[in-house]
Amino acid sequence: MAIIFQFLFTCICFGSTTNGDIEKRYSRKLQSYGTIYVDPSIQTNFSNIQAAIDSVPSHNKKWISISVKAGIYNEQVIIPQEKPFIYLKGEGIGKTSVVWGAHDSMSTSATFASYADNTVVSGITFVKCSIQVNVGIIRPKSTGYITAHARTQPNEPNGFVFKECNVSGIGKTYLGRAWRAYSRVIYYHSFLSDIVVPLGWHAWNYVGQEDNIVFSEDGCQGPGSDKSNRVKWEKDVSPELPLSFTSYSYIDTEGWIGNLPLKLSGE
Repeated sequence: MAIIFQFLFTCICFGSTTNGDIEKRYSRKLQSYGTIYVDPSIQTNFSNIQAAIDSVPSHNKKWISISVKAGIYNEQVIIPQEKPFIYLKGEGIGKTSVVWGAHDSMSTSATFASYADNTVVSGITFVKCSIQVNVGIIRPKSTGYITAHARTQPNEPNGFVFKECNVSGIGKTYLGRAWRAYSRVIYYHSFLSDIVVPLGWHAWNYVGQEDNIVFSEDGCQGPGSDKSNRVKWEKDVSPELPLSFTSYSYIDTEGWIGNLPLKLSGE
């Protein structure tokens, strides 16, 4: 699956490499493509993003651009599997924003999800307001977990990175637990309120295998960011690691970005 995300608050944030940098690094044969416009102020255009996506023919085989005018779009955006080759572009990070506040299951609550191959998204901020923990409301005597990452092998390049997030809520919570043996989660330059328990992390079913788990915090602030009583196996990672997760290189190990036949916005 080929997806570029540029987020404000999400698990992984890509944005430290500009599209202009991509153009300098790669040369490619560009391809012309049709454009669908999303602009609530004009009746002849689509007023929301999902309606524009729904208008793309199923099993499409040619790139289609969906150009989204600056503004705040209060909607959930889903690109289904049968609608590949969509280039969804806004007018810039912080200018075109999608806001959604669902809090049900992982499979149904995402602000943005793409199940299709060949999806490119740029110039759009997907806002997740902040991380609000509600375990104190649902189960007052329980302790919650913000993350449960499922990395199964040491060579898997994935991980959760929370960049510039605000973690608050009601109750007490761990920053994360290991769902699989090589779980990897990083909180980067985020505010952690006092809902975070002093230990911070939980090995869950992988006690004794903590050396394989990468849980880390870098440059965080707030009463919950005190690491003096954290689990001893929390990792001190180099500053380069969080930065590597927030650049295009993280998702471009096979060079597919440079082979896209598109002129990305900002180039």
